Amino acid sequence: MRVHAYGAVSSAIKAIEREMPGLFNIVDDEPAGRQEREKVSARFFDALQCGDAAGLQGVLAPDAQFLGDGRKPPRVGISGAGGERIAALFAVLFPRLDRLGFALERRAVRGHPGAILRDLDGRIVLALALEVFGGQVQTIRSVSAAEELGTNQM
Repeated sequence: MRVHAYGAVSSAIKAIEREMPGLFNIVDDEPAGRQEREKVSARFFDALQCGDAAGLQGVLAPDAQFLGDGRKPPRVGISGAGGERIAALFAVLFPRLDRLGFALERRAVRGHPGAILRDLDGRIVLALALEVFGGQVQTIRSVSAAEELGTNQM
């Protein structure tokens, strides 16, 4: 009985998550879900490193959100929502950081596909986690708080 109830609850949560991405912050551990996240995140980071705004926009949901440490948009000149605006910002910002010697390393961040950004001295200055649903990046979560970056939860 418990197994059946668990399956029903799990199915209901996934259905709600499709309608309202990011609501429960569920990481789908199904092999197909992992493969989709990895494929989408690879396209995202390839476009990011090339400064390809169109490529970024192609993997970002139209209503994608960019959230900072406090679940608010980081103070980088965008309102936090909209794949087009996020793509435009990231396409300019990250190639410049690369030219300045910052290194972007792909890795899981809090159970999601993501990356860390290291400064010239190798210190982690930013972590990005991508929440992927329906073949698109729905939310980009950034962590820049020193106390969080210093933990092993990245």
